Amino acid sequence: MPYYDYKLEVGEDNVFFSKDYDQGFFDQHVEIQGIPTASLIKWQDNHIFFAPYEKSLVMSQGPSYLEGVNNNITLMGGRFDIGKYFRNMNFVFYFNKLGGNSLVVDSEVPLYYLRFHTERPIVFKQFYVSFELSKFYKHIIESTTSPLRKGKRLSDFYDMWSKFGFKKKIIKMIEKDGFN
Repeated sequence: MPYYDYKLEVGEDNVFFSKDYDQGFFDQHVEIQGIPTASLIKWQDNHIFFAPYEKSLVMSQGPSYLEGVNNNITLMGGRFDIGKYFRNMNFVFYFNKLGGNSLVVDSEVPLYYLRFHTERPIVFKQFYVSFELSKFYKHIIESTTSPLRKGKRLSDFYDMWSKFGFKKKIIKMIEKDGFN
């Protein structure tokens, strides 16, 4: 769950706006893809799920349909292997109807549901994202959103992470700074 409340609105003229926080917050969390009348919106979350000591652990993301909030959007669910890939969470959605609609981010309500595809128990540990770690993975993540990425599969990024030993480097940084 997010640690803040936020409301992203779509006006009658199909312009996206928010009265909460400032433009910097908007730019950090909201990416609008496409024209206003047929937009996919990517909400950047600050949460990172990473399975440093698992060879593979698939996690899927789906809509929080039981919460009674945001029933006016369609979430584009997905899945990725948090044992092979390190990245912050985001979710992509579109409004079922534009004009006068909004996305509500409530610190008390999940934005999406996560499912971990394993029979083994999972132990969650919070870790500190140091400046060094943030700087390291920021460039890697940016490479996944570049125009050169077009046509690449997620498995291509898993291979890249393995080939260049990114996972081992990230584990070292996390262990150096410790778990919270």
